Amino acid sequence: MRDTLVASHRGPETRARRRQLWRSSAVVAILLAAFFGPSPARTTSVAAEPMGDVASHLAPRTHTLSSVETRRPPATLPARPKAAPSRLLEPEAVRDPLAAPAPHSRQPSVALPSAAAQDGGDTIYDACMQDLAGSGLNCSARDIEVASISNIVIVDPCDYPGDTAILDMTAQFTLTTQARHDLGIFISTDGGNALTGTCSVSTIPVAPDPPYVDLDGTNDDPGGVISDTCGDIDAAHSPISYRLTGIIVQCIDEDGDGEIEVNAGLSWRQPGANELCTSPLHAYPGAPSKCNVQQLPSLTVPVPGRIIVDKLTDPADDPTIFGFILAGGPDTVTHPFTLTAQSEPFDSASAGLILRSGAYSVTEMVPPLWELTSATCTDGSDPSAIDLAPGETVTCTFMDTLLAAPSLVLTKEVSADTVF
Repeated sequence: MRDTLVASHRGPETRARRRQLWRSSAVVAILLAAFFGPSPARTTSVAAEPMGDVASHLAPRTHTLSSVETRRPPATLPARPKAAPSRLLEPEAVRDPLAAPAPHSRQPSVALPSAAAQDGGDTIYDACMQDLAGSGLNCSARDIEVASISNIVIVDPCDYPGDTAILDMTAQFTLTTQARHDLGIFISTDGGNALTGTCSVSTIPVAPDPPYVDLDGTNDDPGGVISDTCGDIDAAHSPISYRLTGIIVQCIDEDGDGEIEVNAGLSWRQPGANELCTSPLHAYPGAPSKCNVQQLPSLTVPVPGRIIVDKLTDPADDPTIFGFILAGGPDTVTHPFTLTAQSEPFDSASAGLILRSGAYSVTEMVPPLWELTSATCTDGSDPSAIDLAPGETVTCTFMDTLLAAPSLVLTKEVSADTVF
């Protein structure tokens, strides 16, 4: 049987079929070469593959040719996006424009955040003038002064002494010497002296000219690229006015004139000590003397008064409720309230009352079995006639004593003929 198989395998019919397959493969190879041109890569690919079934030869070559074609992207293939650079040259990524520099240090050369910011005229809330300078100031020079405050708009008024108000106002500055650079305006927001504590910090614009002036340009930048954005002042631009908006101040009336008092500090730099200024936080004095502290003039913002009422009793731990009425003033206030010896004092400010200066009265409704033994006020007035001045706080204290409970006395008379 083995001989039969071998003979069948080597028979003339098998050899004829094999020759036919060789011829077919050769024809296909010639056709492919003629169609695609003489390509060494394709010729090598065809010649290197083992011979066998025709379909098995065509499949690998088709795959190879497809791979070569995909190396050339079609016209509709979207372009691959460009890779982001390793370091973006955006100003916000380089430094925070509100970050305070080290005192008397030059700033890094970075682009300004926007063209609008180059006009300057910014206001932020941070440290006061001496805190920002990082050293003691004597503010003995008076090169620049606040000449006047005008066009005041009270955005949020004072409701009571110690409250805060929000103001818009126009400040006018005058120059008393040669040109000065980087004018800084520090306004106390905590009732302080504008040297330490909390202040609003503003700079004036550098453009348009007039009324503003830019004496620095890019000269303060070591690289000559960055523009100084803190406004300057010279003889040709003095006096110069600037509108300050959204300024927070504390409602303090120390002189009793009924108007708020606010301290402000001015800082500037002189030639030779001028540095790059791109933020109000950079507008510190060029020397300990190059500043001025003064009270803002003509600041007509009324400060209302305040009335506080406290309650004491004897015995101290008695829970009796006492009724009161606060009345009077130019607005004809009538406000009832109650107190006990254990409750917090009544405060007109906490009650939302705005008490303008005038005559007020506090009246207590004394309960039965109680006696009002004293009623005094801190300004020396009687609670029934309080003369409340602007910005004044008056505290009145009422003292009541519990009376002894009435006793019932029974008297019995006996006679001789009385029958019990």
